[in-house]
Amino acid sequence: MDKANKFVIKIGGEAGWGIMSIADWIGKLAGGSGLWAFQYPEYPSLIRGGNNTQKITISESEVFSTPYAVDLLICFDRNTYDLSEQELNKEAVVIGWEKDLDDIPKALLIPYKLKEKITLRNQNSFFYGVTTAILGLDKYKAKEILSEAFLEKEEVRNDNISAFDLGYDWYFTLSKEALVDYSPKLDEKQLLSGNEAISMGAVKAGCGFAAIYPMTPISGILHQLIALREKTKMIVFQPEDEISGVISAIGASFAGTRSMVATSGGGFCLMTEGVGMAGMSETPLVVIEGQRTGPSTGMPTWTEQADLNFMINSSHSEFPRIVLAPGDIQECFKLTYLAFWLSQKYQIPVIVMTDKFLSESKKTVRLDSLIAPKVKWPDLISCKSNYKRYKLTDSGISPRAFPGKSLVVANSYEHNEYGYYDDSITGRNSQMKKRLKKIKNLEIENGVNLYGERSADLTLVGWGSTKGVIIEALKQLDNVNFIHFTQVYPLPSKGKKILESAKNLAVVENNSTSQLRNLIKKEYFIDIKKTYLKNDGRPFWTEEILKFCSGKTNGKL
Repeated sequence: MDKANKFVIKIGGEAGWGIMSIADWIGKLAGGSGLWAFQYPEYPSLIRGGNNTQKITISESEVFSTPYAVDLLICFDRNTYDLSEQELNKEAVVIGWEKDLDDIPKALLIPYKLKEKITLRNQNSFFYGVTTAILGLDKYKAKEILSEAFLEKEEVRNDNISAFDLGYDWYFTLSKEALVDYSPKLDEKQLLSGNEAISMGAVKAGCGFAAIYPMTPISGILHQLIALREKTKMIVFQPEDEISGVISAIGASFAGTRSMVATSGGGFCLMTEGVGMAGMSETPLVVIEGQRTGPSTGMPTWTEQADLNFMINSSHSEFPRIVLAPGDIQECFKLTYLAFWLSQKYQIPVIVMTDKFLSESKKTVRLDSLIAPKVKWPDLISCKSNYKRYKLTDSGISPRAFPGKSLVVANSYEHNEYGYYDDSITGRNSQMKKRLKKIKNLEIENGVNLYGERSADLTLVGWGSTKGVIIEALKQLDNVNFIHFTQVYPLPSKGKKILESAKNLAVVENNSTSQLRNLIKKEYFIDIKKTYLKNDGRPFWTEEILKFCSGKTNGKL
């Protein structure tokens, strides 16, 4: 295999067999060896059982997503092969236990007597050894990663290392050469998920209070922030439901703490009244919203991009809010940090939209690529008398004071400049006008970006997590470029100019109604006729984008 090309590994087995762990070990090994990796997990919504898989793409050049076709399939059981057979490319290698795959031509069968030497709990370490040998990577570095996973239990650690050695040695009894010969480099990278990068962005922004009810796909944020709690001194609160979560975060923000909530679309449904309260009381609030396949419970462990309209229009009446949508790990970090600053500056809710694919996929990154924007944070004032919490200003932004150091009056009612209830015509009109002009002409840095040659014949348009797969496809496409939005509401004015300069536009979205296309038509008066929509719970694969751009699929559901 040409080392410059991608090598795609798929690993599968039942929940509880360590499928997620082995993928992390392989990703860390790739990053520690100077390679690039991208991991994509799939699992059913079951407490126990079902087929869990991880698809890991490894390359000597940076990789942003994963293709459909698999080069190596590692089967912990027969079910994995049956469910994944259609993904195998013509030269794919299949590895599994002889009693599971003895009827599969060309499969590399592991003698069942070896399975008797290990346990169900450490067979993932056995297959980790096999994979390390196949990739031609340093087994000592691989064993260091394995040892770190079991630091606190020496007996368990030794058993897993023995299982690793057994798998590593078995492969070389079949072949004297690795299937892929990667040369190690000194350029080490770290493996991060979207959830981990969001957590890091919140910590960097000085978040002091996070209220998170666990819900796929954002539960990883809760786990990460709890793990960092001693270091950050952040209050991490797991509420009894999403309603109490958002109200507690608003209360903490009112008291002067930078606050956030994280939830999925279903959880956000419960939060919308609270978000309206933040809008009326002009209380800063950051919301991380992880999209998953709906409506209702839907397919809770699968991905979708169908909450854009909901985020823009959530809660009744009208009030300013900002909606951001990162497309990769670096943007998860940067836009979370920026969301805290924007919420503090404009005293409004700021929503960061991710999805199951971006939240739970992992990618190797250079840590020096996680750069927080240089911004000036607004100060809270101290006013001893005649403090007007909702003072009318040219910018629409009123001075914000610490409760306790100043008398701060705020509630969910319409109010006058001092914060007291006011239902007069003059009072309503003046405060409404003040609120709505806060983010007029808002344009964040890199809110929209053009990738590829400006003069391309076809321009793909997307938002959020479609970025990675389209960037991967562009590597193999001529005369195609890509416009990606991270500032999805309000749309940046720069976006209209870029769209108007394109020759032939096509919107790519993981939803059924092309919500970005409709927003562009509404805000820019640009009617994009061509769309490629997918809403089966799976992300776009590289091959699908290539077929669409070549005209081999019409892009309709």
